[in-house]
Amino acid sequence: MTDTANTQAAAAASKIESPAVARDLAARAVKSAQESAEALKERAGKATSQIESGLNTAATTLADVSRNVQSAIYDDVKATLAAVEKIAAAKSLAEAAQVHVEYLGDRSQVGLARVTKATEYLAKAMLDGAKGAREAISRMASRESRAA
Repeated sequence: MTDTANTQAAAAASKIESPAVARDLAARAVKSAQESAEALKERAGKATSQIESGLNTAATTLADVSRNVQSAIYDDVKATLAAVEKIAAAKSLAEAAQVHVEYLGDRSQVGLARVTKATEYLAKAMLDGAKGAREAISRMASRESRAA
């Protein structure tokens, strides 16, 4: 095509008007797409926050468990060393055997208390996790029902 033809084609194209209905339709489609993109961004941000919160809770829980295990090991070592000192100081075999029996009884009571505490902790963690999951599912269901 020549320059004259290009100029004439451009002039003719600039004189063609798009119907108001088409412009309105395009504007509504763009607005709807923008609203959808904003809603998606908001939901993604909320999901990320929930994941972050869950991971922070998990990290805190693991740190607490680790500290409790360390404390239990330290307490066991202290109790064992105290029992060994008492056994070493015993003046008779019967006295040493009595110290040993008392040590075993004390340690079994401590072990039972630890199992009870761990069971209660696990039950609470499971209930808290179930509550969080239930809330998340409820929020998702309400969003879906509003979208439908």
